[in-house]
Amino acid sequence: MTVSTKDQLIVFFGASLYSGILSGFAASIPLLGTLAPGALFGFWLAWAIDTTIHPLQFRQVATLVASATVSYIIALIISVNFPLRELNIGMWSVAVQGALAGGAGAFGLALSTVATIPQLRSWQLLFAMSVAGAALGGLCELAAMYILFHTGLVEPISNVPLFMSWQIGVGATLPLTAKFANRAK
Repeated sequence: MTVSTKDQLIVFFGASLYSGILSGFAASIPLLGTLAPGALFGFWLAWAIDTTIHPLQFRQVATLVASATVSYIIALIISVNFPLRELNIGMWSVAVQGALAGGAGAFGLALSTVATIPQLRSWQLLFAMSVAGAALGGLCELAAMYILFHTGLVEPISNVPLFMSWQIGVGATLPLTAKFANRAK
C-alpha cells in the first residue's frame, strides 16, 4: 500500500480530531470517562494505520485499543494522583505533571504500536511519540488551568480542545516518524 505522507497526515489528523472531540465529551461522563478516551483514540489510530500504512489484523486492532485504554488510565492516574502540586512552584508543577502523564500515555501507546505492528518497529517512533506526548501533556495541563481560571468554561466544553490537541499531536507523529524510520533502514 503506497500512500503519500501528506495523505497519511490528513487521515491521521482527521482520525485524531474526531477521536479528540468524542474523547473530550466522553471524559466528563462517570466511568465512561475513564475508559472511552483511550479506547476511542486506540480505535481511530488503528483505523488510520490500517487505511494508510499497513492493513491490520483483528488482534492488532484489539491490542492497540486495549493498550491505548490502559495507557490512558495510567496517564489519568499520574495526572490526578501525583503530588507535584505540593512543590510550590506554581503553574510549572501543573506542566510537569501534565508532561509526565502525557509522556507515560504516549509511551504506552507507542510501545504497543511498535510491539504489535512489525512495519512500525523503530526506536524513533517510540521516542518521537513519547516526546510529543510529554510536550503536549504539559502544554495541555497549562491550557486546562488557563481555561478553568480565566474563561469560565466547564466540562465537557473545556475538555474538547485539550483532548483534540494532544491526540492530534501524538497521532501526527506516527506517519512522520514511520517515514523517517523506514528511510533510515
